[in-house]
Amino acid sequence: MRKPAEAALPTGRHFFTGLISLVLWLGSHLSASAEVTFRSAGGVTWNVHDFADQRGTRQKYFVSGSGKSGNLILLLQGSGCVPTFARMRDSNDVATSRQDSFARALHGQADLMIVEKPGVHASDPVGAFPGQSEHCGKDFRTRYALDDWGQVVEHALADYVRHAAVKPRMKALFGISEGTTTAAWMIKRGFKGPVGSMGGAGCDGDVVGMMAQAVQRQREGLPGTSIKDTLDLIEQIRLHPDSTDKFAWGQTYRRWSTFGDHCSTGQFERHRRLLFLAYGTNDPGADVISIEGLARSRRRASLPVEVVRIEGGNHGLSFGNRDFVPDVFSRFVAQILSRHEAGQRSQKRARR
Repeated sequence: MRKPAEAALPTGRHFFTGLISLVLWLGSHLSASAEVTFRSAGGVTWNVHDFADQRGTRQKYFVSGSGKSGNLILLLQGSGCVPTFARMRDSNDVATSRQDSFARALHGQADLMIVEKPGVHASDPVGAFPGQSEHCGKDFRTRYALDDWGQVVEHALADYVRHAAVKPRMKALFGISEGTTTAAWMIKRGFKGPVGSMGGAGCDGDVVGMMAQAVQRQREGLPGTSIKDTLDLIEQIRLHPDSTDKFAWGQTYRRWSTFGDHCSTGQFERHRRLLFLAYGTNDPGADVISIEGLARSRRRASLPVEVVRIEGGNHGLSFGNRDFVPDVFSRFVAQILSRHEAGQRSQKRARR
């Protein structure tokens, strides 16, 4: 066996050359994922991983689980710049109940992963309208674009796979509202696992969707932007697609021009793995026509799909004092794990 070389501190005229080499060596090793563990107020243990994104900027993602189950569910957040573990408005309390409820639904059968958005700071309070970006900082607004955000998620996922104790055999996505568009973007890039959607899976962010919502609001006599004003705003977004300081419906023009240019329905129509669609019937932000049409299209093509309708449910799948999200997510988890296990058994029989 070769004796390992002993490290020596560079001296003389080689000192600065050696020092530069040492700095480069440290930089390459520090780019690997660093991990910190904390326990939430709800009693759930979360691992905080630090990684480098596609720009070399340090970002974070959170994982609940041991890394040994071989299963991973990546939770894709909705719109806005709310930190994953946010300080509530006018309070020092940390909002962990929703994340903890997702983690508990897994019962140790899979890891749950949540990626922090670029430009979001843990100390940022939740604003009065947390799903909007008007109140968000410049760092966030500059990077609030679908391709940029999607690539950050891809880098985080690759980092998790590199460092997990057991490489995940089953990877799934669960998109919340805008997160569903991110899931569709990842399918376009080659993701092949099951996908769940909560309050998304339509074309509400593109021109057709915005017009359809304006027509529906006007027909039902609901407050909101008129058809003419909607057309004017769409034209302004088209003229200034990269603007991060002009806003429409609470979001930057850049957000609308990138997310709105990617209707998720087309990607989901062809996706061969399970598509799980959940929405509330009292959700003005849900593109119900597209969601139901997508489900019918997949059934005609004999592709797996499940639709969960929460009667009277809002955008957050709440109705009255009841929050339906834990039940819906548990149902999604049960579906994907049972299908994965059935697939594993089928593969074992085929190898005999």
